[in-house]
Amino acid sequence: MKRTSTECFFVVLCGSALAVALNVAFQAYAVSAAPDPDGDFPFWYGCTIDMASFVAKATPAFVAALVWRRAGFLLGATVGFLGSMGASSFYLLQRGVPLTTGNSRVLLCTAVTLAVIACVAGGAGELAARRFSNYSSKRTRVPRAA
Repeated sequence: MKRTSTECFFVVLCGSALAVALNVAFQAYAVSAAPDPDGDFPFWYGCTIDMASFVAKATPAFVAALVWRRAGFLLGATVGFLGSMGASSFYLLQRGVPLTTGNSRVLLCTAVTLAVIACVAGGAGELAARRFSNYSSKRTRVPRAA
């Protein structure tokens, strides 16, 4: 089945929206752990922060590549870059921070870093999609020799 560029754009858009939503949920998770920014974080938050951060960053690229089933590295990097730009911009707008030259450089560096992480997740998503589709479609019985 031939896929069109419109479908790819839709997958990238949905993956980026998922990245923004997961990052917003991650921020809410951090605020629920310690509503007071100057207070100490509880033990459970310290144990789960790395896993929650990884899930928020890698899952959208993995899912997008799993759905698209090709060009996983490129698709993952695109979803990671756009998702990071969207989530960081949303975070700045929510806090009322103006976008200055320094902020835009940090925003760009964060987006490039997340693109590299998401690139690996996208490649894993493509590999998983190919592995699962080959496994399920080629499970045929081999005829026995008489």
